[in-house]
Amino acid sequence: MHKKLEQLAIDNLIQFNTQHGPLNRLPRILWNGGQPAEGGNNGGGNNTGGSNSGGQGGAGGNNNGGAGDRDQGFRAALDRMNGDATRLADRLYSENYQQREEIRTLRGQVPPQGGTALTPEQAALWQAYQSLGAPDEIRAGLTERDTLRSENTTFQRTRTIGQVAEIQGWKPAEFETFLEGKNLDFVIREDDKDKSKKVVFVKHKDNDKDVETPLGEYSKRWGALVEAFGGAQKTIVTGGAGSSGSGKGGGTGSASDFLSKKYGKKDK
Repeated sequence: MHKKLEQLAIDNLIQFNTQHGPLNRLPRILWNGGQPAEGGNNGGGNNTGGSNSGGQGGAGGNNNGGAGDRDQGFRAALDRMNGDATRLADRLYSENYQQREEIRTLRGQVPPQGGTALTPEQAALWQAYQSLGAPDEIRAGLTERDTLRSENTTFQRTRTIGQVAEIQGWKPAEFETFLEGKNLDFVIREDDKDKSKKVVFVKHKDNDKDVETPLGEYSKRWGALVEAFGGAQKTIVTGGAGSSGSGKGGGTGSASDFLSKKYGKKDK
């Protein structure tokens, strides 16, 4: 009778653990310190059905040998409970419940299929990007920005060229054409000797150093080409009658007139 009751308890527990977790986890779950089981029928060493680590409570590692190894592992676990099947069932259910909770937690941390895991910093950036609008809207805005920036750069350079030509008494349109392909920047400053006058400097490289040279001196490098847009240097008196004058080369008016002809508006 005792054998039948024991077998019945074993069968019920095997069925319970089959539904809630594989028996090959018993060694890892139930080992709670103490001396490991000796080799032989109680586990340890290498079982014929699979590879056992030998120290984790008697039942084998993978237990691929079928019901015999499974029963053997179960009996070893039951022996450690002094044959108390109810206590063993409670332990199995408790461990199984904890594992299922861990699985639920881990599943909540794993991104869905095709998703990408983000760090907290990356998630904050992603939310900031989303607030800017759809990708197509952002791309269109950046394109428009680049276009306006380029147009403004071109306009500012044209205005500067017109101001330089006005100060020098040169023809703005011809001077702008002459400068095409030349990487020259101009700086307009007040004359140190007479604050009512303005002079132009050319920013350029000289032996890999950034230098500024008065335009009148720098223009000597152009030789006779200067005649194409005027030819003679002229210092403009701000606010005076000569501010839109015509230098030796036949200047064609003020920088504002030049911008007005090219862009349809005067410089302010």
